[in-house]
Amino acid sequence: MYLRGRKLRILIVIDNFSRLVVGTLVDFFIPASRVLPVIEKSIALYSRPRIFRTDNAPSS
Repeated sequence: MYLRGRKLRILIVIDNFSRLVVGTLVDFFIPASRVLPVIEKSIALYSRPRIFRTDNAPSS
């Protein structure tokens, strides 16, 4: 997705059982240092998952 010619990066953390979105982040650049707080906040609010899955999508 692009906004004013710049590519947007979108991070969505979803509880696979309930399908509840438990964390989001949208920006033009998302380094790991910004991903970890989103995951940590999701865990603090909704507890630690037994399994953590990712689509391993490239960031480019």
